[in-house]
Amino acid sequence: MTRFALPLLLVACADPTPPVDHTARRAALHAELKQSLGDTWTAGADQVLEGARTDRGEKVYNKSCGNCHGTDLRGHGPRAGGMTPPPQPLVGPDRTPLPPAALVHLVTHGSPGTAMAPWGRAFSETQVRDVVAFVWAKKAAAELE
Repeated sequence: MTRFALPLLLVACADPTPPVDHTARRAALHAELKQSLGDTWTAGADQVLEGARTDRGEKVYNKSCGNCHGTDLRGHGPRAGGMTPPPQPLVGPDRTPLPPAALVHLVTHGSPGTAMAPWGRAFSETQVRDVVAFVWAKKAAAELE
């Protein structure tokens, strides 16, 4: 029995996979998004979110997105604990600056390697744009504070 103790201890203590560099992963995702979205990447909120309503977006956000990103949009929702990587803050100095088209894409298709689900299966295109319009308005308001 004791002859197995040292090998078991060594195997148990070894971590064969290096930790994921989430900053590098996020930068690579953003570069890929920028390339795949093309000119849409630089489109303004008025173009991307035309017709979207923040009041409808707030309702959808509070029901579905706030669990992870928090009702204050800072990434500290009740389900955020234990997520690796943690949910991104959508407002404030720690948020990742992304244009509206990228946010629409991420809400619709999710974010590989994270807990961000592809909500395009559950939400209509209008609902996705409404949610992004709500987030965009909150981001703008937070920048004025």
